[in-house]
Parts: sequence; C-alpha cells; structure tokens
Amino acid sequence: MSELEKSGDGKEESEELKLARADYDQGKSMLEKGDVVLAAAGFHNALVGFEQCGDENGVANASAQLASVCLAREDYEGAIRNCQRAYAICEKNKDLASINFLQKMQVTAQRRLKHFDEAARITLSILDTYGGLNNPEGAVATLEDLADIYVEMGQKGKAADALRTAASIHANFSHARQATLLNERADQLDGGAK
Repeated sequence: MSELEKSGDGKEESEELKLARADYDQGKSMLEKGDVVLAAAGFHNALVGFEQCGDENGVANASAQLASVCLAREDYEGAIRNCQRAYAICEKNKDLASINFLQKMQVTAQRRLKHFDEAARITLSILDTYGGLNNPEGAVATLEDLADIYVEMGQKGKAADALRTAASIHANFSHARQATLLNERADQLDGGAK
C-alpha cells in the first residue's frame, strides 16, 4: 500500500472515529439526564462506528455503557451480553480496573435474574482481583457483597464466614469498630441459621 493510500484511509477513519465519539458523548449526556432510550441509541451508533473503525477500546466503552443502559431498563440478559463483549476486550488488554467494573455490573444483573451461583462465582473472582492488587478496602466491600449473595441463596453459614473474614481484615488495620459490627452481623446470621 502506498503512503498516499494510507493517509487517505487514515483521514476517512479519523472522520468516522470522530462521529463515533460524538455519538458516544451524546449517549453519555443522555444517560446522565436519565433518558435511557436516547442514550441507548447514541451508544449503539457509537458501537457501530467504533466497530467500523476497528477501535477496540471504543467498542469496549460503548458496550459497557450499553450494559449500564440495559441495567437501567431492567434488561439483565442484555446487560450481561454487553458486559461480556467489553470484558473480552479488557481481558485481552489486561485492563484490571475495567474488568472489575464490568464484573460488578454482571453481579448486579445475575442477582436480579436470581442466578446466585453465578453472582457468587463472579464476586469471588472480584475478591481475587482485590487480593492481587493488595486492596483491603475493596476486599472488605466485596466480602460484604458476597455475604449478601449467600443470604439470598439461603446459605447463612457461608454469609457469616464472609463477614468474619471482612471483620478480620478490619481488625488487621486496627478498625475495631468496623470489625465488631461485622462480627455482630455474622453472629446474627449464625443465630438465625440454628
């Protein structure tokens, strides 16, 4: 391919990319205003534009935003599909922060669909990520979420164990009050399970 053809193609892609970004920004603006219908249209158009330009990051971002729209519209299956598409790109790029964000959206959707086993599996994966990042605050919040999922599953013993693990993390950082509160919640669950 000659240099002239490259620059011509690049200019055309650049214009398409600008349009895709404008659609994406419009979708964000509409989502912030609570207009999920127009937000969905903007993100869908952006997704198509990013696909045509071969912009994987744009595809991931538009897919993640479409997942947010789907959650707002209570289309949980759609949210999961869009999250999975974005997840594949983020995993390929080793973008842990985005993976974590997408997993949290998937957990929300799975819980709403009452797919508690899958929600627990994804939550344990999030917990592993926080452990690898040495993020005790994220680990504690995730353990509390996991406890809630276990309660929804009727597994109060596992919920109590998750809360006690979160409490031990707080205790390691001399957060006595938070540790006590979590241990009390765990004791209530154990008492309710007996």
